[in-house]
Amino acid sequence: MGSFQDPRIWEFWRVFKRLWCASSFETVDFTAEELRVVFEARMNPIVPTPSSFDSERLRLNQIAAAVSLQGTTPDETPLRSFSRWLVLGDIEKGKLRIRQKLDSATGEDQVSYRDIFDMDNECLLELCNRCLELGGAPSSWLRTKLVGLCKKGKPKDAPESYRTIGLESCFLKFMTLLIDERLVEWAERGKILPPSQNGFRKGYRTNNNVFVLQAAVDKAVSDRRPLYAAFVDLTNAFPATEHSTLWLKLRRLGAGGRMFDWLRWLYGEMSYVVSHGGETSTPFKSSVGILIGDTCSPVLWALYMSDLPQFIPKDGDDVELSGVAVTNVEQADDVLLMSTSEEGLRKKVEGIYRWCSVNFMLFNETKSVVLVFGRSAKKEVFEWGDGGEMAIRDEVTYLGFQLSTRAAARSKLGTGIFRKHYDVKEKAAARIAGAICGVP
Repeated sequence: MGSFQDPRIWEFWRVFKRLWCASSFETVDFTAEELRVVFEARMNPIVPTPSSFDSERLRLNQIAAAVSLQGTTPDETPLRSFSRWLVLGDIEKGKLRIRQKLDSATGEDQVSYRDIFDMDNECLLELCNRCLELGGAPSSWLRTKLVGLCKKGKPKDAPESYRTIGLESCFLKFMTLLIDERLVEWAERGKILPPSQNGFRKGYRTNNNVFVLQAAVDKAVSDRRPLYAAFVDLTNAFPATEHSTLWLKLRRLGAGGRMFDWLRWLYGEMSYVVSHGGETSTPFKSSVGILIGDTCSPVLWALYMSDLPQFIPKDGDDVELSGVAVTNVEQADDVLLMSTSEEGLRKKVEGIYRWCSVNFMLFNETKSVVLVFGRSAKKEVFEWGDGGEMAIRDEVTYLGFQLSTRAAARSKLGTGIFRKHYDVKEKAAARIAGAICGVP
């Protein structure tokens, strides 16, 4: 038997892992074409246009983008973030970012991050700058393979049960990784992203928003007031991002130049195929949504949502933490609204509903819920707007934490909102310890 240090052994397990993970994604109860029909509908505009959308705004945005974003755009950013040519330092930094992902799944071209990592830096630099200069890319970069991952608890024989997973060309992901660095440079230095957005940002922890909620509950209870919290769900937010609106927003924020233009070109050229059960579907195009599996997508979504705080009204019922009124926090598309009064929360919910209307997102009333901390809820339904309703619950799972208003009511200053979460963790740890030690 060969040594575990033998490169051939490592290569065997690398290939085995790739094949095993790929096989776990799919069943063969339906064809690739049937799954394509579901994915294609999901990745294109809803027909007919939902009544909650501002249809006139949508039409005007599409006209404005078609007229004002033709050809090239000037880069007016302070650091010329989108027109500076890439340099060797950018390639080296990019390779550092992919070093822990060398065995990631490949796209249709079968080029892996490992292959890219082993390439000469100067050759990579020339290739990437050439793409920017010509405003194009190799055709093999422009087709993304989609596979389905069944959602938890959903029937495996129904195409609608499957989440869309994109296997983009690693070459393309490396290219957009370099552009992502410039987008983040521009957004963070220019303070374009609001402090409330916690998702996909360097130095921000996943549990920041949960900590903010805990602090808000403590502050409200210490002031002898309840805290009303709305956990808002947006239906298929990333796949629903409207392209014309996205590019217009970025342009108004100051983005422009060859990298910005290259991204717009990429979105127009990308096509998709569905791989399922050993079959490959016919290709199709998508006219909404940020690219699935692409390195730039997280920051593009954060920029798309960066104007949300402008729609959330502030009032005297807001919780103040260290002198700052905290009305809303976001973890990517997971939105949490807070107020110490029912009316204050109602105005904030109506504010995000308005944001959804002019940004062409669906506010999911069924999955959105309200929790009331520090006081027993007198109703089962939270009403807002013209007939809008959200369920009032005692518990919710938020960013992986199980939160409970009943646990909070049993503890000083509401510090028990995590009690159920840690009770579950404690029981799980006890089961694992028992299994390890042989104790039933």
